[in-house]
Amino acid sequence: MKIKTLLSLIVTLLFLSYFTSCDSSSYEAEEIEVYEDSVKTTANSEIKQEIELPKADIIEETTSIPKTNPVKYTVQIGAFGKESNALDYLAKAKNMLPYEFVCIEIGGLYKVRTGEFDNLAEALDMLNKISSAGFYDSFVTGFGK
Repeated sequence: MKIKTLLSLIVTLLFLSYFTSCDSSSYEAEEIEVYEDSVKTTANSEIKQEIELPKADIIEETTSIPKTNPVKYTVQIGAFGKESNALDYLAKAKNMLPYEFVCIEIGGLYKVRTGEFDNLAEALDMLNKISSAGFYDSFVTGFGK
């Protein structure tokens, strides 16, 4: 009997708290009028001009830099901060695939890669083969010069 009374009391309290806390009359919107000031308009246009000028300078400088293609392409299947993790992944790749993989350290990361391809089409073909074997995070990267 006490459990039924306790449960009915809890249900009643939850019911009352739900309907009293969702009072939308306390959330009335106020209308605010905004007046545009001529001083603000002038300041905004001056700021806009200051921002746009450097962008034009940057575009001119970057367009004069010649774009060069990498000399060779490779497929990277993983990059690791710890050499032991990279070597474990290298062993897994060698067991699963008939390709030659290497582990090299570049910029503090140990990268597991395969192939030195002269053109992008060959590298993409290898990427498809490796991805279909389950190495879905693999990608083609260029190197050289």
